[in-house]
Amino acid sequence: MLPSPFLRALKTKEFKDRVLCPLLEQPNIVRDLPAAVLSYCQVWQIPAVLYQCYTDILKLDLETIEAFKPLLSSSTLQSLVKDVSKSTELLTKLATANEIHNIYT
Repeated sequence: MLPSPFLRALKTKEFKDRVLCPLLEQPNIVRDLPAAVLSYCQVWQIPAVLYQCYTDILKLDLETIEAFKPLLSSSTLQSLVKDVSKSTELLTKLATANEIHNIYT
């Protein structure tokens, strides 16, 4: 049994950097906008990687967001990362805000 949440990745042929989690196993699929963007990148030979989080809950929570933390060490994403030292605090605020704004759960 897999722990929940967990990440899987799909990448284009041109993406040469290290993938930070296991690749998505067959016969699993990705659909909708993420699949369209990755397909576009593959067709136009744009290096790209898609990280998909699988979880057993329907709403966003801190544990699900923290599944993406290992990606912050990626050299590809390094230019987007500002200050990781406060990441847990910011993730908690985000998850709390999501719970407050979701009045129907």
